[in-house]
Amino acid sequence: MSEMYSCTLQEKETPTGFELPVQSRVPELARRGLNWSFVLLPGRYVLSMASTAVLARLLSPADYGLLAMVATITVMAQAISDFGLSWATVQRERLDRNQIDALFLVNCAFGLFLTGLCFLSAPYVATFYHHP
Repeated sequence: MSEMYSCTLQEKETPTGFELPVQSRVPELARRGLNWSFVLLPGRYVLSMASTAVLARLLSPADYGLLAMVATITVMAQAISDFGLSWATVQRERLDRNQIDALFLVNCAFGLFLTGLCFLSAPYVATFYHHP
């Protein structure tokens, strides 16, 4: 019994693997992150434009219009989906495992809430656009 108790104490004190980088590597890591951002941001927009073009060719104009109407709702939900947790996480100097787990669970719960809200708002959106 005492061995089990000592193991749980040691497990709680072990680092999470999210340690701060060495101070001398911070500029290098920041440059690497910035380079990835310059690649990923335009890539995301190109992929979005390509998928929009493909959908415009595959769908009828009425179906494409319906997709655009629904997209306004989902884009609003996506805009608030992280609930500000990413900004709160970045501002903390250190996070322990319990905080990381709690942030993950809160983010999942909020995502499920927004998903449910989108489902529940479907009849109201259909009424607003006068389209079943």
